[in-house]
Amino acid sequence: MKQIAFICLLWALFVVTAAAASDPSLYDDLYQMTDHNESLDEDHPLNVTSLFEFDDVTDHRRWIQFRAPKVPWPVRMVNAGKKIDLSGGGVLGEAPDSFIQNAGYGVNVYVVDSGMRLTHKIFNQPQLSGRAVNFQDLSSDTDSPYLVNEATGMHDINGHGTMVGSIVMQHAMGARLVNVKVKGATGAGKVALAIRDITREHQRFRSSPPYPHWKGSVINMSLAFESRNAAADARLIQVVKEAYEAGIPVVVAAGNEGWTPPPSKSLCRFVPYAVCVGAADRKYAMWEFSNQGSQVELIGPGVELPGASYKDDSKYVLGSGTSLAAPAVAAIMAQIVACEGVNNHVPSVWSPIITNALYEAISGVHDSQMSRFIQSGLGNPLRDSRVPYVGPKPDSLKC
Repeated sequence: MKQIAFICLLWALFVVTAAAASDPSLYDDLYQMTDHNESLDEDHPLNVTSLFEFDDVTDHRRWIQFRAPKVPWPVRMVNAGKKIDLSGGGVLGEAPDSFIQNAGYGVNVYVVDSGMRLTHKIFNQPQLSGRAVNFQDLSSDTDSPYLVNEATGMHDINGHGTMVGSIVMQHAMGARLVNVKVKGATGAGKVALAIRDITREHQRFRSSPPYPHWKGSVINMSLAFESRNAAADARLIQVVKEAYEAGIPVVVAAGNEGWTPPPSKSLCRFVPYAVCVGAADRKYAMWEFSNQGSQVELIGPGVELPGASYKDDSKYVLGSGTSLAAPAVAAIMAQIVACEGVNNHVPSVWSPIITNALYEAISGVHDSQMSRFIQSGLGNPLRDSRVPYVGPKPDSLKC
């Protein structure tokens, strides 16, 4: 039966590919989505005024290794290059640590989610102002073109998208966050259409960059999708495949059911066109609710992470889930796209990711899963001091 279903899906994919060019309305499917039931503690905001303390940086021509007195612990974890002791607790790093100040500069990171609170402080510090925008330059009060009969504008409806976007910003402060709202109050949105439009924008920018320092794109989708039918599923797989082939890395969350392998509603089934991310805690232990299995290719920090609140411009909250591990990976991919100017070949982005990852660092990983923990490469002991991670040649850097 599984073989028959797979053959049907392949046939549907072939039919979709042939028909879509002549009928764009085929992408108008409404997909029912969930946010993986992430835990966001909006009722108990954190007692911090900012997740970062640093001076303004105006030189974006080259990557900058920066030391800051206070950065979130997941940023320390991803930049360390080794296992470090974070058992002391607390939201912020207990000691100064290095990170790449303008990581991802010139890269659009498309946050395909529930909307974002673009007025939040984390998106509007002096050196970050204007780095978080709505897709297609829509105003925040304009209803998303990917929702039907929902008058909620581009605003976040439950905090999920704002939290995801703020985690991207923590790891890649130079990136340009693009709010692509596909989930509203009903949970149904035109996801395939949104991804197709992102790919078209990326292709247009490759031919005619929107600004001199544009480097490329990354898509983060920290949502779960309920299958509709073989044809609709094939259309969604097809647009993710087209994004991949256009040179856009796509990052998805493994899901929070604690299953091995992830359930069918997980976007992990789009492998090899998307990178599937599981979650670990600050003690380098696999989160008990993270889905696992061979489809989960990377692990990121995803338990009790600090991030922006969607209710208040100056408040921060804690959240847990694979949805919050995925944006760290999207951010590091943005760093690589920026530094190598890769906007047409996803494997060239993936190669430094696996080269700089920490292997066998996470406990509680099932045998069928590769234990690779995401790293920026800055702390890699094999790194040439002239480059931000192992891989690029000093004279080839574009960041």
